[in-house]
Amino acid sequence: MLVTVDELQSLCFLLWQFSVQDVLDIGLSWARDHDTSRSESVLEGSRVAWGIGLRQVEVECDNALLMESLLASGSVNSRMVELRLIHGILNHEWKVNVFRIPRSQNAFAGHIARLTVFGLPNLVQGFLLLINAMETCKRCFLLSLAFLMVFFENLGTNVVFGFNGNYKHHSPHFSTIQGIYDMKDVEDDGWQMVETKWNQFIVNGQPYYVNGFNTYWLMVMAADQCTRGKVSEVFQQASSVGLTVCRTWAFNDGQWRALQKSPSVYDEEVFKALDFVVSEAKKYKIRLILCLVNNWDAYGGKPQYVKCGKATGLNLTSDDEFFSHPTLRSYYKAHVKAVLNRVNTSTNITYKDDPTIFAWELMNEPRCTSDPSGDTLQSWIAEMAVYVKSLDAKHLVEIGVEGFYGPLAPARAQFNPNSFATQVGTDFIRNHQTLGVDFASVHIYADSWISQTISDAHLQFTTTWMEAHIEDAEKYLGMPVIFAEFGVSSKDPGYNSIVPRCSY
Repeated sequence: MLVTVDELQSLCFLLWQFSVQDVLDIGLSWARDHDTSRSESVLEGSRVAWGIGLRQVEVECDNALLMESLLASGSVNSRMVELRLIHGILNHEWKVNVFRIPRSQNAFAGHIARLTVFGLPNLVQGFLLLINAMETCKRCFLLSLAFLMVFFENLGTNVVFGFNGNYKHHSPHFSTIQGIYDMKDVEDDGWQMVETKWNQFIVNGQPYYVNGFNTYWLMVMAADQCTRGKVSEVFQQASSVGLTVCRTWAFNDGQWRALQKSPSVYDEEVFKALDFVVSEAKKYKIRLILCLVNNWDAYGGKPQYVKCGKATGLNLTSDDEFFSHPTLRSYYKAHVKAVLNRVNTSTNITYKDDPTIFAWELMNEPRCTSDPSGDTLQSWIAEMAVYVKSLDAKHLVEIGVEGFYGPLAPARAQFNPNSFATQVGTDFIRNHQTLGVDFASVHIYADSWISQTISDAHLQFTTTWMEAHIEDAEKYLGMPVIFAEFGVSSKDPGYNSIVPRCSY
């Protein structure tokens, strides 16, 4: 069922003007008149609960993105009308506890959400299910929700509709003017999803620290039985020295050992190679940041998508049209969907359900030099971050940018390595304030950005570059930051000077 903005707005107005009891009575009367027994049972239970004085509300939802927005009160200032309206419902005269439960464990809420209530007046229709689906594609906002609303008296063991108020692993309360939101996760012990809490990664409620490395070639090596052992060897060595996260490619577009031969056409053997990479990572307790496309032509990337578009007759004049042309955007989305919905042939676990995956990276080092204002790339990030979350609300999402400051952050541009960095179409703070982005990424290549000769200037730049982004993550973004790539070339003059190289 599709709940419209008008219906939600009417519901908010009704809850502020009239009593919940009145709403329940109206809904129950309608349900009886229309012989909708399942809807009637939900309403009757709610009416009884309200009638005996129960005034706290539990809302269970399987969409982490929405919950994070509500708990951070981000919906109050959001330009998305839907989030503001949901906030209006929850920020009422009762206490609200919010539980996020994995979609796979949400069968009961899903069943209730599928109740058919065609013809029900808008106000009661909204109250019955709150929200089952909010699919407003024209606003680039797609969140599949399943809500179940339960009244209860305290945080003890009162059970209504079979749900118990006694849950483990709950985080601190987040207060609003009239309501209190309490976020609780219901997960299995052991190998769990990585989440964020303010500027820290957490697993099972405990801080999680990243010790990571980049190995982009894992899938390609795994595609050949003669070289597959290198994958296991890398993970074994990394695990032995305490490394916990590996960043690698979940793409190879139209080239040697291509995963995606052409848009939506995949080599199953290469996909099985990626399956092997994920399964081996889990074996050695290493989590993966999977990047979904490259800005550069290595492994196909943005140029390959444009090449495929031209082959179908599209009039494309720049590789940057990857970010703006609707057909090329659809190619990228199709690849995202194929990867996230992939069932691993080694583990039989769908990628979007696998805690081995630390996060999805939208793109490796996106740049759009044809639009220095940053608007084109920002539009792409905004659409794709929410799209990934609509398919997979469980995993973290990051962009993959290098960390350059754009024209909207003139005070921070002083930290850029050169004047050109301001003109590449990215803006670190603006990009990472996008809904759906969970943590920030930064790269450090002083020898490419400043000069090839290694000197103290590289160390000075690196120090200020890191300090600036750490400050941004804490002060403006409220999210963790990972320095995902850094290094110097062995060909650089001064590389063999041991002191600066080791200091770097």
